[in-house]
Amino acid sequence: MLRIQAAGGIVALLATITFGQPREGDPPPDPKPAKDSETQHGPSSRVRVGFDSAAATPVSRPNDITAEGHAGSTPGRNSSAERKRGAFVGAPIPISSPFLGSGLGLVAAYVLRLNPRDEMSPPSIFGAAGLYTNTGTWFGVGAAKLYFMQDRYRTTLVAGQGEFNYDLYGIGQKAGQLGSYVPIRQTGSALFFQGLRRLPRNFFLGPRYQIRSLTLKVRPDGDSQPAAVNLPEIGVRQQTAALGLAFQNDSRNSQFYPTSGGRFNFSADFFRQGVGSNRNYERYQLEFHRNPRLSPRQVLAYRFYGCAIGGPAPVYDLCLYGLDNDIRGYSTGRYRDRRMFAVQTEYRLELPKRFGVVAFAGVGGVAPSIGKFRADSLLPGCGVGMRYKLDKKNHINFRFDYAVGKNGGAYYVGIAEAF
Repeated sequence: MLRIQAAGGIVALLATITFGQPREGDPPPDPKPAKDSETQHGPSSRVRVGFDSAAATPVSRPNDITAEGHAGSTPGRNSSAERKRGAFVGAPIPISSPFLGSGLGLVAAYVLRLNPRDEMSPPSIFGAAGLYTNTGTWFGVGAAKLYFMQDRYRTTLVAGQGEFNYDLYGIGQKAGQLGSYVPIRQTGSALFFQGLRRLPRNFFLGPRYQIRSLTLKVRPDGDSQPAAVNLPEIGVRQQTAALGLAFQNDSRNSQFYPTSGGRFNFSADFFRQGVGSNRNYERYQLEFHRNPRLSPRQVLAYRFYGCAIGGPAPVYDLCLYGLDNDIRGYSTGRYRDRRMFAVQTEYRLELPKRFGVVAFAGVGGVAPSIGKFRADSLLPGCGVGMRYKLDKKNHINFRFDYAVGKNGGAYYVGIAEAF
């Protein structure tokens, strides 16, 4: 499905890229040269999760990102580090999943500091991705995450268009368990913008806006509609638009491979006719994750995610289980409803020669309301994965995971950590 939250591997790289910084009004520290294996820390302040999500101790600049410039350099003379402002990261992404089918994606991103002398701001990212699979699914997306003015401002812009062919199992836990589905073709485009302003003590606050124009149709191979699947939006173009608010607290020491700190993120999106939507409803999301280091090469990360929908939301904008890697091992959207939660943990171990391994496990569920969650209806998932470091400077990993859920297993390939 074409959604801001799920645009393939590029969103895994671009989503939730924020760091903790000194309190608003504190003067920026004097630039200092970064050492190869040394983490730089700034003045003490306080705590995506992952956009947001990826995944509390106070830090003031990235752990795995060295400074571009060097203090004390002669004016007019640029070091090689200063001349090389950014790094390019790109990879082909083979895809095989029950949701998308089998195919190939391409992901490319350029990571750099907009101002080489601004050591407080995390590196900004400009990226693009494309995908095509044997089910006829395709999409193209471009994105940018910008950090500037000593990390006082953060902006995110994502735009995409595509066609997604997938199986819709209906709404609710029972619909997903029954296994009855309608083959759907969903086409359309989407645009998302978010702007954040730094507040004291690592807090960020700002507006967000999104607009989507989508059409759902039954594919030719869908001759009948199971009684458990209600599709009131079939064949009708749905334009949904929301003006919302994001509130974050972030103390991670790296946007790509955090080894300390954590992140809290809350967003509220109000879909209203006055801002371009053809229906009125609300969507709320809450995320919290931390990334404590166990040793120089070991990290134990954990994450909580919750979602709630109010009003007559379209079927594609309900809480979708398996989206954004909340619990791996499930086809995205097989389980969907008006309430959802997911809790997971992941052990990460760095190996020599750029390699690494992970093991993860989690549990969650969907329900029409909070009071309807039941222990015997929870959806567990677990798995293992391999990592290969594409960019040593920023510690950006190529990720390959295999996970098993209640209905089978699935492979996951992407860039950067799952959260």
